[in-house]
Amino acid sequence: MSERPEKKLTKSDLLRCFLIWETTSESCLSYERLMSLGFCHAMAPIINRLYQDKEDRVAALKRHMVFFNTENNWGAFIPGIVCSMEEEKANGGSVSDEMINSVKIGLMGPLAGIGDTITQGLLKTVLLAIFVDMTLKGNIVAPFIYAILLGAYIFGMGYFTFFSGYRLGQNVLTKITDASIM
Repeated sequence: MSERPEKKLTKSDLLRCFLIWETTSESCLSYERLMSLGFCHAMAPIINRLYQDKEDRVAALKRHMVFFNTENNWGAFIPGIVCSMEEEKANGGSVSDEMINSVKIGLMGPLAGIGDTITQGLLKTVLLAIFVDMTLKGNIVAPFIYAILLGAYIFGMGYFTFFSGYRLGQNVLTKITDASIM
C-alpha cells in the first residue's frame, strides 16, 4: 500500500495568493458578503495546488465565499494562516471547514481594529499632515513621496503579516493536531 505524497505549497503559490489578496481584496466588495469574493479569489491558487478533485475544489471555494471583512494589510495574516490550514486539511489533517471559518471569523474583527487604527488613523494621518503641508509650500515631489512611502508600508506590512500567518499556522496546527497533546 503506497502513501499519498504530501501536498506542499510552494513559495510561488503563497506569493501569488498574497499578491492577489493585496491587489484585489477590496476591489470586489459586495453588500451581502463584503470581501469574501476577494478572499476566495486569493485562495484560488492555493485550492488549485492542494485539491485535485473537482468536488474538493468546489467545497473549498464555497468555504471561502462566506461573509468576510477586515483591514487588508494587517488582515493579510488571515489568508496566510488559512493557507496553512488548507494545506493541513488537504493532507488529511484534522482541520474541518468549521475550524477554518472559525479562525477567519475570530481574527477578522481584531485585526481590522488594529489595522484601521494604525494604518488609517495614525500612519495616513501623519503622512498626509507632513506631505500636504510640503505640497502647499510648492514642493511638487511631495505627493509622489507620500504615495511611495504609503505604498511601501502597505506592501511591506501585508507581506510580513501574510507570511507570519502562514508560518504561525504551520506551527500551531502541528501542535493542535498532535494526538499526544490532545
